[in-house]
Order: sequence, then structure tokens, then C-alpha cells
Amino acid sequence: MSTLWQRDEPVDPWFEAFLAGEDRELDLQLVPHDCRASLVHARMLQDLGVLSTEELSAIAAILEEIREHAERGEFRIAPDEEDGHTAIENVLVARCGDAGKKIHTGRSRNDQVLTALRLWEKEQLAALLAALDAYVDALDTARARQGHVAMPGYTHMQAAMPTTVDVWLGSFAAAAADDRRYLELAQEAVDQCPLGTAAGFGVPVFALDRARTAAELGFARVQTNPLHAQLSRGRTEALLLSACGQAMQGLNRLAADLLLFSTREFHLVSLPEALCTGSSIMPQKRNADVL
Repeated sequence: MSTLWQRDEPVDPWFEAFLAGEDRELDLQLVPHDCRASLVHARMLQDLGVLSTEELSAIAAILEEIREHAERGEFRIAPDEEDGHTAIENVLVARCGDAGKKIHTGRSRNDQVLTALRLWEKEQLAALLAALDAYVDALDTARARQGHVAMPGYTHMQAAMPTTVDVWLGSFAAAAADDRRYLELAQEAVDQCPLGTAAGFGVPVFALDRARTAAELGFARVQTNPLHAQLSRGRTEALLLSACGQAMQGLNRLAADLLLFSTREFHLVSLPEALCTGSSIMPQKRNADVL
């Protein structure tokens, strides 16, 4: 089977494999979101008269089936399909005929993948924020129990001034509060719907209701300028990764402190055995490998 863009001349297999990399494996994570965006797009196409009620009904049922298979890890993308979008469309065409081809009316793979990626990022950001909140709750619980306990404050790995567990753990909670704001900034950038921007210049031949599709997909707003929407690929991800990097710095500092403070030399922290490994020859060892 040829790719969507291929003409008469076959593509060198090595060249194709090099360019594709792990795209197919990674795209499997986007398939459920691609199905969701495709269904919303199909509903709008029905309102525009591109799809009939019967065609929409058939497409909706198949998209739901594909989504369920993908979430169970049962959906596959063939090497010659390159990505999840083509794999989904091939299933639709095989089972719905021309109606499966019509679903691509008014969109490009560019805005299709960007929309699926944004939906995935929104989902991941929600999970990250929930995990960060749980982390802060755990810190607050520990501070409430042992915050009054005195401990040395260290600078340059030397005992410098007296402090408390509350000040020590509170520093991580304060950092997490900043990290939350960074993630929320990334969330705001992600929460724009690019569907309808096509390859960067919109779809002037159709009166696409972009506000409707954005609302149905749960986006806060439409990403208005089509060219900027396509050129924002990578920018949003860089912002998201930067926010994650900030959060990881705080977690890394806590892990380093726990590793150091749990040694016999410092003996400030005792880690539960459930989080430690041991040694086959040194029974006294409690290795905090998880950190």
C-alpha cells in the first residue's frame, strides 16, 4: 500500500524508516484523541452537508470502536501507513467506502495531528497537576506531624544554622507552588484548538465552525491565526517540557536530601524498607535505589 502523499516513484525503505523513526509506536498514544477530534469534525461536516446522517452514524460507530481498541492496546499501525491518522482513515474507508474519505474534507494532517497532540497534552497536564497537588499534600502532612522537630541547616555541605523540619519541607512545598504556576502557563498555551487551520492557511472554501469544534473538544478557545497555529508546533511542547523540568528540579533536590539524610553519617531520615533494596553480602545495607 502506498502512503497518502506517495506518487509513482517508490521511496527508499531505509530513508523511509529513518524519517519515521518511532512515529508509529508513539502515535498509538494519540489514536484515542485523534478519534475524538475526528468525530467532532465529522459532526460539523454533517451540518455543512458533506456527510449524510447515515454516513455520520457509521463513521461515529467505527471511530468509537477504534478508540476502544487503541485504549486496550489492540490497535495497530502498519509500516506503510506511517501514522495513526492514515491508519484510522484506512479503517474508515475499508468499512464505509467513500464516506471514510469524506471525513478528511476541510482539514490537513497538519491540524489533525496538532489537535490530537494538544488533547493528549491537556490530559497529561491534568494528571501532572493532580500529582503535584498530591505531592504537596504529602509534604503538608509530614510538616504537620514533624514540622516542629529541630534539625541542622546546611550550606556547602556543612552544618550552618539551626532550622526545623517545617522550613526544610516547606521549601519543597513553596517550590511546588511555583511549579504549579509554570504548568498552568503551559496549560494555557496548550488549551487552544488548532483544528481548521489545515496546513497553515485555513480552509477558505468551507465555512468551518471552529468555535463549535473547539468547544466540543473542551478547548478554552480557538487558535485564531492558522499560520501561527502550525508554526507553534514545538513551541508549546518546549514550554511544557520547561515547566516539567522546573518541577523535576524540586523533586531532584528532595531525592538528593533524602539520600544524604538517610545515611548513617547524617541519620536524620529513616526510609521504609518497602522503598529500599539490600545487599547479598552486607545485611546492614538499606539502598534507596528508587531515589
